Amino acid sequence: MMNPLRVSSVLCLLMMVGVVALAAPKAWAQAFDVKKISELPDYPMDPAKFEAATTLHEDTPLGDKFLAYKIRLPKDWKKSADDNLRSQDLSKRLLGEVARYYGPITGDVRSRFVIMALELDHEITARNWFLHYILSRGYTLQGMKVLSDRRVEALYIQMEKDTPFVVRATAEINGPRMILSMVYIPEALWKGQEGMQDAIIDSFSFIAPEDSRLSAIQTFAFLDLLRFDYPTSWRLRAPSIQSIDVMEASVINTRDEKTLNGEIDINIISTELDTTLAEEVKALQKELEERGMVIGAMIEQPTDYQFQPQVSYNRVEVYEMTNKEKTIQDHEYWIAVLIEDRYYYIITMLTPSRNVDFYTWAGNTEAFGRVIQSMRP
Repeated sequence: MMNPLRVSSVLCLLMMVGVVALAAPKAWAQAFDVKKISELPDYPMDPAKFEAATTLHEDTPLGDKFLAYKIRLPKDWKKSADDNLRSQDLSKRLLGEVARYYGPITGDVRSRFVIMALELDHEITARNWFLHYILSRGYTLQGMKVLSDRRVEALYIQMEKDTPFVVRATAEINGPRMILSMVYIPEALWKGQEGMQDAIIDSFSFIAPEDSRLSAIQTFAFLDLLRFDYPTSWRLRAPSIQSIDVMEASVINTRDEKTLNGEIDINIISTELDTTLAEEVKALQKELEERGMVIGAMIEQPTDYQFQPQVSYNRVEVYEMTNKEKTIQDHEYWIAVLIEDRYYYIITMLTPSRNVDFYTWAGNTEAFGRVIQSMRP
């Protein structure tokens, strides 16, 4: 069992090693602080009144079972007759509109319900995908509620020409699809309709829900001693094991074998070796310096991981990272230190910054979480 004094020294190490200035986490003012998102307001409507005022619609856009839905909409809302919605292919990065319904015209504006979809190309939570959607379009998020890893509901403001719309939306994963359903109400008409808008979104559901994983998971084993899981969309690099005292492996996020979108390095060191955890972390830092990388201020200390039972101590920290020549975009450096009776695990990740490429960052951090939480005998 790890000595408490030794654990204490690990805490000191991560706060003091090398050039990292860690008196306190840096205020991430220029970034989108996901921890300060307002709670989604609820506007309950009497269920009996809602049902009496609405009609149930069911459809299977593009003949795709993953898009098959049902929704209750006000009786005077009509479905768009635009046949072009039926002829498009779903892109892996661009949203395609697959259904639209209009409310009656009031003045020169009208409310509407829209369903958009895309094919996902890697595993990502609905929360992170939706935040990327909001950030990339500059919408004003009013509140968000995470219902599960696969569904999130939110309220935001979207400008269309000179007209602001209050949009209540749900982003939900069904099989390999991300489905975004939205109720748009002109801000000038929203007061008094917020309950109906809320109830409409709550009534949306899939006819054939499919909760299977998007990407398969691969397991890598260090002989019969340790193993971890990682997405099969990542590339494994594992040199031959020369000693069970020191083992290493990497998983790489790359789509063309030329562009590096993320890198996770796993270093396993026996607790019986004549070395300390501080020395091992310093060695990793030296490797970074030789690559021209500079570790900056701490961003955060995530604590929402669930580790395997054999892990007696864990700590995860996240830092800014740049290179000396300033020739690459801003990155983040994630480091997890796990301790069990036999080994130290030092697991690091290099990823584009959340400010630079939130979508890639989100996918990388989810892969990192899968690796560190799956480390087991």
